[in-house]
Amino acid sequence: MAVQITGSQIQNNTVTAGKIDLTGTFNFASGTLRAAAPSVDTDVATKAYVDSVASGLSWKSPVKAATTGNITLSGTQTVDGVSLLAGDRVLVKDQTDGKENGVYVVASGSWTRATDMDAGSEFPSSAIFVQQGSTQGDFGYVCTNDAVTVGSTAITFAQFTGAANVVAGDGLSKTGNELAVNVDNSTLEISADALKIKDSGVTATQIASAAVSTAKIQDAAVTNAKLANSTISGKSLGANLDSLSAAAAGAITMTSYNGSAAISDLAVNVDGVTVEIATNALQLKDSGVSTAKIANAAVTGLKIEDGAVSNTKISDGAITGAKVQDGTLANAKLANSTISGKALGANLDSLSASLSGAITMTAYNGSAAVSNLAVNVDAVTVEIDGSNKVAIKNLGVGTAKLGDAAVTTAKIADAAVTTAKLSDGSVSTAKIVDAAVTPAKISVSPVYESATGDGSAVSFDLSGAIASAWLGGVVVYRNGLAIELVASSPSGQDQYTVAATAGAGGVGRVTFGSAPSNGDKISVLYWG
Repeated sequence: MAVQITGSQIQNNTVTAGKIDLTGTFNFASGTLRAAAPSVDTDVATKAYVDSVASGLSWKSPVKAATTGNITLSGTQTVDGVSLLAGDRVLVKDQTDGKENGVYVVASGSWTRATDMDAGSEFPSSAIFVQQGSTQGDFGYVCTNDAVTVGSTAITFAQFTGAANVVAGDGLSKTGNELAVNVDNSTLEISADALKIKDSGVTATQIASAAVSTAKIQDAAVTNAKLANSTISGKSLGANLDSLSAAAAGAITMTSYNGSAAISDLAVNVDGVTVEIATNALQLKDSGVSTAKIANAAVTGLKIEDGAVSNTKISDGAITGAKVQDGTLANAKLANSTISGKALGANLDSLSASLSGAITMTAYNGSAAVSNLAVNVDAVTVEIDGSNKVAIKNLGVGTAKLGDAAVTTAKIADAAVTTAKLSDGSVSTAKIVDAAVTPAKISVSPVYESATGDGSAVSFDLSGAIASAWLGGVVVYRNGLAIELVASSPSGQDQYTVAATAGAGGVGRVTFGSAPSNGDKISVLYWG
């Protein structure tokens, strides 16, 4: 009789491909046949694969993240906010050199292209879904190249999914899948599905100064209603201009406006003797200001700038004694030796230097000028500085010049005693009050941090820098046991080195000889 074998009597993994009669026909209509995504021509195709091919896309396995700019294709790193580990797939689409774009597998060293996108035929119409990322998560990308030669063709990817991530920016609103423009309905409006300026929407507030030039205004566009009251309201300008004429004493030459032609000329009449027009500007004529034009005593010293009155501006004989105000001619107005041959007075004869006056002087004898007046200084404590002023000489105030107890606390400015003012070694133990050096006075403090090994990371960055003078005091524990600090070349998981600022951003770094095992508890005690 026939032997009947039930499913419970067959050991798992016993029915291998070799045990199946491949010449027969198998009917799975009453069940479900599952298969992986096809990779070679003889593989069965899943429904998802058939649907994607039917839509013109060749779907690849999803990637964990996608780039947003040029990156280095090596080492574990963070891409679009996603920390990538060895073995993760990543879509590289923004390289400066486009031939580097594609799907890569992350490694601790150089990355390699994914096996499903490492041949040129695998790129055209390939579609990839991005699983995570601050800006690229849930987006789908398709390769737009028609043909690719790996290593030479610049490869491009275009986003084709991710509409749910579209947000309404400034001036827009979003309802479902519809974007709309926001308008104030005062200056702007939507009319017949078009954005336009609302009637009477542009007021003086909306127009920048000088923005409306003559060329911007259409002929006859500015009606009386557009002008503010009293601007040119209700006036015919031609008839009014007809009555314009130059006043008899107005010194203006004018051709009268006739109502149709513009005024041909307006000119200022000048006498050409005292006033002239030069380069279309009204100015005093050289020698135009004669004695007759200057009121008596009008030219005071305050009115004359040194060197301002040139010879060409003064008529011969114009400045008489009556024109010069008493006391006007100050010393600055006189050239050297101007007043020659005059005895200025017996008063100068009596000038002499006091014996205790610290002044050197050659006495005036009534005919010769004083040759020198000078202050005598010792040039040790007092000097004549570069601006011809008496000043205390640098380092001139020695100990002997200071009275005992002269430098009181009040004489010393707050914070005046800087490091530069203290000699090396001046602050000894005897100068420091007992118990005065508190923890707050020490610039470092103990820090305790922990991390967990993942089986691949050898180095661990701390949250801050390590005080360089305290590197020898860094203690590392692995799974609760203190391990050995070495100067260099650590060996295995139980030796380590430390660096004060070698970590990312200048923080401290601990480096093992080999990566701690996955799940190892790492504790670090240091001074930072």
